[in-house]
Amino acid sequence: MMASHVTREELRALREHRLDAGAIAGILQHLSGCGTCGAMAGEGIEAGPALASLRAGLAEAAHPDLELEIFAYADGTLDRQRRAAVDEHLFTCSRCREDLADARTERAQRQAPRRVIWSALAAAAIIAIVTAIYFRPAPAPGPISPQPRAEIGATPSLRRAGWQAIVEGALQARRIAPPPGLRSGFTEPDTLRGETMTAERAALAPSGVVVAAARPRFTWPSHGESAVVSVYEGRTLVARSPAVAVGQWTPESPLPRGPVYAWQVERTIGGARSVLPAPTDPPALFRIADEKSWRAIEDARQASAGDHLLLAILEARAGLKGEALQDFDAYAAAHPGDASVQALADSVRAW
Repeated sequence: MMASHVTREELRALREHRLDAGAIAGILQHLSGCGTCGAMAGEGIEAGPALASLRAGLAEAAHPDLELEIFAYADGTLDRQRRAAVDEHLFTCSRCREDLADARTERAQRQAPRRVIWSALAAAAIIAIVTAIYFRPAPAPGPISPQPRAEIGATPSLRRAGWQAIVEGALQARRIAPPPGLRSGFTEPDTLRGETMTAERAALAPSGVVVAAARPRFTWPSHGESAVVSVYEGRTLVARSPAVAVGQWTPESPLPRGPVYAWQVERTIGGARSVLPAPTDPPALFRIADEKSWRAIEDARQASAGDHLLLAILEARAGLKGEALQDFDAYAAAHPGDASVQALADSVRAW
């Protein structure tokens, strides 16, 4: 640690890149433990980037431990219970998927990188400030030639480590079970088993499915009569349409992801009102894919747009049966005769 406080001249030299490596290290060490000099270093520096870096440092503790868990996961020595927890974390955390890929590379080279976690809130903020002082934005790069898009059926080598583990696990099991609560969530106690739906009730959509869009499109049989759609979570009204006469409606605002919703349409025909589904028909229930699953799917779609097998498995895990089967079909068209993938698709089709 430096014997005295950092001077403004030293900070100016730091900003102007006029210090050697030893001097820079001494100043950074002092700033990490001295609130007075840290405040002086932060003068004129926007707080936003520092706070963002601080939040990232504090959130670091929620990740699996790199040496005790990520390395053990990469080696295949992590116990089954912790491996399941790490699998679940890798499903949504791109940072740890990249760490896992690095760990596998480093293990092969017998060099284990260490992740530094700041334990003090002040240290994280000071380092963010110093970074803002010392490092200048790089010059804007010139035009970059567009990269070719991934083709259908991207190879496993293009997948991130966590995604590859998910695909390998599904292929080994040769089936994907419905997400917990998928079937029971669409059944109400007063629904009679085996009862026959009316044709109009059967035409309601969405019904009995998980949908991807937070603003689903509701459709029903219509002959131009006025109709109002009401959407409920339990007994709570969460959305209602104006009077429409086109047999379809999309909410203006997104609905919260995750819950099971019930919906009905009240029609006015010849001055008389009727409700669909009728009281004697099963209710029209649906669920919107939960936020965690949807973010994972969108992340995979952006990073591996042509990997239809990965997308199909992620969509099936989220309960998106229709979307999953479409991606399974796209994969099968490019890879005919893959029995394991066909078994996966058949298991989803049987839900």
